[in-house]
Amino acid sequence: MPQLSIETFVSQYFWFLVILIVFYLFTISNLVPRIAEIKKTRKKCMDEESIVTISSDIQTLNNFNPAKQINVINNSVSNNHINTIVSSFENANKNWIKK
Repeated sequence: MPQLSIETFVSQYFWFLVILIVFYLFTISNLVPRIAEIKKTRKKCMDEESIVTISSDIQTLNNFNPAKQINVINNSVSNNHINTIVSSFENANKNWIKK
C-alpha cells in the first residue's frame, strides 16, 4: 500500500504538518475572533430582549382569564343570531321533507 510505504512516509508527514499548521493559524486568526464576536453580540441581544420578553409574557399570563374569554364569545353571539340560525335550519328541513 502506498500510504504505508517508507519512501513516501516522510513526505506525507511533512505535508500533513504543513497543512495542519496552516489550518491552525487560519482558525486562530480568522474563525475564533468571529465566533467570539457573534457570541458577544448574541449575549448582548439576549440580555436586552429577554427582560422585555419575559415581562410581557408574565403580563400576558396574569391577564389571561378563561372565564372572561368564554363570556366574550357568548356575548358576541346574541339570541337573535341563534334564533335566526335555528329558524333557517327548520325551514330548510321542512322544505327538504316536503320534497
